[in-house]
Amino acid sequence: MLRKVVFLGVVMLLVQNIKSQTIKDINHQREGNKILIYYSITDAKFYHLFDIELYISVDSGENFVGPLTAVEGDVGEGITAGKNKSIYWDVFKEFDQLKGNLVFDIRAQIRKNIDSKYFVLYQANHITPYGLKFGHIGLLGWYVSAFANTNFNMYDYEIDDGLVDDYPSDQYYEIKTDKKYLRYSLVIGVNYQFLKNIYLNLGVGYGYKELNYLVKEYSYNNDSYIGESYFKDISNTYSGVEIETGLMYKLNNFIISGGVGSLNFKRLDWNMGVGYCF
Repeated sequence: MLRKVVFLGVVMLLVQNIKSQTIKDINHQREGNKILIYYSITDAKFYHLFDIELYISVDSGENFVGPLTAVEGDVGEGITAGKNKSIYWDVFKEFDQLKGNLVFDIRAQIRKNIDSKYFVLYQANHITPYGLKFGHIGLLGWYVSAFANTNFNMYDYEIDDGLVDDYPSDQYYEIKTDKKYLRYSLVIGVNYQFLKNIYLNLGVGYGYKELNYLVKEYSYNNDSYIGESYFKDISNTYSGVEIETGLMYKLNNFIISGGVGSLNFKRLDWNMGVGYCF
């Protein structure tokens, strides 16, 4: 039996069973006993995958046969969006001959491919070297974030606008440039995947920041050096609403983060972190 492909007219047709995505730039060419079909998938989300099937009609689209099985290339399950997609169809593995007004139908079913995992990471900044963030990533996820340092109960006196409470009358002091902070925060937030492997996070919670100055103390009797202590600066110590935002990037199962936080909108503190997804 003579095997031949007779093209009396070839039409590429898309059945619109996906709404926001478009299959376009459809074209074809004959390569021996095979037909090479080109197409593109546009206007898709980064987390979309497509199950592609190819059908054919020899009566101008009245009836379709398929899905065709002697196909290879960008066909089947898990096809990503993009340009220059191609399908090779080996005609005579399915038909002895092919003639008529051919209509190819590329059918696409959409499914989501969202990487949903838990994560934990260590985070820190120049004031709080100890931090932990734990949560869940997906298209929309959540997290809990905490920062702290170890400068607890380190001050001896309190100073406010230059006045020191209960300071010994037989001593005087010299404020040095050295200073330490007591800082901690607890934040609950959400994260949103807006690009492949990139997540935006935004959180709100409670924070505390205390400024302590190093002072050298002397005796009025003979100006002798007594020692060192810390003064808590009341005017630069505050607590209240902690807000933070930042980005997380996932590379395989590793995740890195960077962002900024602000306590009572007074100043910005940066932070960085590294962790693991599971």
